[in-house]
Parts: sequence; structure tokens; C-alpha cells
Amino acid sequence: MLTPPLFAALAPARNVLIAGAGGGLDAAVKLVTWPTIVHGQIAAATRGAFGDVQFTRRTSGSTLFVNPLTAMYFTVDLDKLAARCLYIDRIENAWGRRQVTGRIEAFRSEISPRIPRVFPQ
Repeated sequence: MLTPPLFAALAPARNVLIAGAGGGLDAAVKLVTWPTIVHGQIAAATRGAFGDVQFTRRTSGSTLFVNPLTAMYFTVDLDKLAARCLYIDRIENAWGRRQVTGRIEAFRSEISPRIPRVFPQ
């Protein structure tokens, strides 16, 4: 069986974060029981499918465009990402979203963040 290049690139990774997976659903668990459209697009893109790809009855009768770059947008080596996070030590033992948000806000108040820019799509 042919291994898609993305899977080959991810093979050495211990953790992979799937961001923007819709509704906070865990991709590894909920994808099987309730396939979200975003999960389906990510899965289709990692298989190499693109264009009008139908993967669930929920999208039947509509045009759904799967961007071939989606697999790259939604995958990351979590260890490498965490290593670049300047406030990881502040949030690693946090409990709940409020603690995480509060600790990130405290960190940002101590630095001069970059001016936000529009990200070209």
C-alpha cells in the first residue's frame, strides 16, 4: 500500500495536534461516531483527495471543496510547537480554560507583542 507523503512526514512525531477540528471534538474519538465536515476535509486531504469530495451524507447535494493544502494547514509536530511556546511553563499545570487564558494574558502583559497583520489566504 502506498503511504501518503504527509503520513511519512508525520511518522517520527510522537504527538500531532489537529487544530480547528470543530466544536472541540477529539478527532481520534469523535470522528468515528460523528464525522464533522472539518474532520472529513482533513481526512480527505491527508489521503490526497481534493476538489468536490463527498465523505458524509451530511454534505450530499452540495459542493464541498477540499483544498489540497488542508493537510498541511492542520498538522503539526506538537513537541516542536511546544518547544517554541514562550509561556509553556506557565500553562503546563493549569486547570481549565480560565487558568490557561489568565496565564497567557499575564505573559502578554509582560512583553511587547507584534502588531497583528492580516494573514493572506
